[in-house]
Amino acid sequence: MPAPPAHRSHSQNILPAHRSNVDHVLEHLRKGGKLRKKDNHLWPYLNATRWVPLSIDPFICFTWIFHAGIYQEPENPSNEPFTDEDHAMFDCIIMLVPTFPKLIKSFESDPDLFDVFIKQLSSAAATARQEDTAALKNRILGYIHLDMLNGVLKPPLTSAHAKSLRGFNHPEIARLLCPIKQLGEFDADPNAFMDQVKDGQIKIKAKDWPAFVYSADGEFDPEDVSNGLMRGYVGIHAFCCIFTGPSSVVTGHCQATKLSKVQAHGLTQATGRTIAYAFVQVRMALCASSEWSQHDDYFDHGAFFNISLASSRLTPWIHGLLRPWSGSPSSQSQPSPTEEKEA
Repeated sequence: MPAPPAHRSHSQNILPAHRSNVDHVLEHLRKGGKLRKKDNHLWPYLNATRWVPLSIDPFICFTWIFHAGIYQEPENPSNEPFTDEDHAMFDCIIMLVPTFPKLIKSFESDPDLFDVFIKQLSSAAATARQEDTAALKNRILGYIHLDMLNGVLKPPLTSAHAKSLRGFNHPEIARLLCPIKQLGEFDADPNAFMDQVKDGQIKIKAKDWPAFVYSADGEFDPEDVSNGLMRGYVGIHAFCCIFTGPSSVVTGHCQATKLSKVQAHGLTQATGRTIAYAFVQVRMALCASSEWSQHDDYFDHGAFFNISLASSRLTPWIHGLLRPWSGSPSSQSQPSPTEEKEA
């Protein structure tokens, strides 16, 4: 079950006192129209929900999870029953804003308005996820080499090129996506391997750990798959890009003028879910698909998230990944993740 997200809500400081915040939210939903942050009533819920795909599950279905939290059984008997995981996710979400439970209860007499609310939450979460996808799409090529300042892709490839040229259409990217257990076969004849993947002769699935997940320092040990697991520098760079800001990847400093996600949400240590989220975003950025999708041919990104999450217990070192950035913003002067890749 998911642990409660490390989210420090600022909503208590901005909710108006003269009327119930719930009343304001219901009024806004009934009127419709574009939300403005200065309205301050619906925004705390949407802002909190933006943290859900990063800290709980990037593939979460809000309609399903909220129905799991409100009803004991699915409305459609033909659907699968709700699970303990579904209920746990609901409990985590409603903890993000203190008035969430009261607001949810207020929808009992107006299910249509509830549907409108769920769509707003889903849209906010999707936007947050898409922002990270767009950021990594433009930056991931610079993270492929350990020497980010001097590394050059061969053949040349930049963010200005079509994304369809990535994936198994580029040898260096293909090597990162290649299952770690098949790297020897890939290195023997990269072009032949890439052709077989594109022809469907080699079917790569989520259970086939891609090479980028592993440390580049050692040999893969099929007898101990946890050795080097989730120590790949590309994934660590991407994690830092998402959670501590792009500047922290190269310099080790959070130099942006606005708060990083770590600071904004009070995240004090990496979790299995935040690590799994970052690695899914890396896989998305490296593949040739032009948009976010759960499937890339035979590879299921949702299954990859769950496998990464389950395997994170084998890599307890990840919990210290945010140590360089866990202090105050003014005191963040630490080695870059490249220098501390084995932190």
